[in-house]
Amino acid sequence: MANYNKVFSRKVYLYYYWFQRIIAWFVYDVLFRCQIEGQENIDFEKGKFLVLANHCSHMDPPLVGYAVPRPIAYMAKEELFKIPLLKTLIHCSGAYSVNRGVKDRSFIDNTIFAMNNGWVVTIFPEGGRSYDGHFMGAKIGTAKILLAAKVPFLPVALINTHQAWGKKKKIKFFTPIKVKIGKMVNPEEYLPEDHLSEEEKINLINQYYQKKLIELLPSEHQPLVV
Repeated sequence: MANYNKVFSRKVYLYYYWFQRIIAWFVYDVLFRCQIEGQENIDFEKGKFLVLANHCSHMDPPLVGYAVPRPIAYMAKEELFKIPLLKTLIHCSGAYSVNRGVKDRSFIDNTIFAMNNGWVVTIFPEGGRSYDGHFMGAKIGTAKILLAAKVPFLPVALINTHQAWGKKKKIKFFTPIKVKIGKMVNPEEYLPEDHLSEEEKINLINQYYQKKLIELLPSEHQPLVV
């Protein structure tokens, strides 16, 4: 029986990695006229790092994987792993389950486990999809992961995906979408001073990566309330 709380085997995934990239090229470049900006900011020498992105669409997780050409794992809500076929498809594509209603550190441990097993992990700090494309603000779970893992993060802005296939909306093919990749942020840039409390550290880290994400977003995606 598959353990959906843990990431899928990266070694097995690599057998069909390029097949997935060909499909992704057709979907994103041909059907959605995708533009990718800032791939030169990806440091492929970094063994472990997180990708932090805004979230507006069903298409966002594989889109990040297409824009950042590394095996990408990502957290997905537990409910998706109760759907036959879909649970196998997303798990084999790098998803692992997170129970958003349980307050424990399993999501931290499972994310670190994924990185230790060769995956780059994408996290959507908002914790859900934005209806209108505006950045909704980040939850503190991502800050807890960064504080525990102390790894670099790569900010990525996904632009106009809510128009292409937004929450509770139909797919609109040939909608132009864009991925804007920021500069890699190393731990020494975001880790607060040691004398601060854990809560203070988490809040400061949360504010820091939100700022890095918001800087990449166009005005129409900026948060309505800062």
